[in-house]
Amino acid sequence: MRFKEWGDYFIGGVWTTTNARGKREEIRCEWILDKSFIRLTWKTGAESREEFHGIDPATGQWTIWGFDSKGRVYKGVGVSARAGEWSYRASGQSKHGPMSIKHKDVKLAPDEDRYEIQEFILDGKRQPPEVQLWKRTK
Repeated sequence: MRFKEWGDYFIGGVWTTTNARGKREEIRCEWILDKSFIRLTWKTGAESREEFHGIDPATGQWTIWGFDSKGRVYKGVGVSARAGEWSYRASGQSKHGPMSIKHKDVKLAPDEDRYEIQEFILDGKRQPPEVQLWKRTK
């Protein structure tokens, strides 16, 4: 199952990048609840979000449940067509409008990842596509 491959790759250390707006972003991942789920904590400047990734027993799909410090709530799925490449789609809502995202991770090296934001609507406003290079420090 590629979900486990994804978890084993991202768990451990701190992943960081600088986004197109010049803000530092940071991610930490950990297995929780007897390795049934992964908790992902994401910080961008003063904002933060929590995501929980796991296999939904009702659908058998890799499912993402997310919440952020601005009150947004979203849900999505993860898929992987080949090793070292993971794609995600999620949608949800904030007080200011709908949100949706289509994005992808590509493993470049053991501690280096290319993150591609392909389509992103935040609070009802379309955001520009972006490619980020993430590096892990252990």
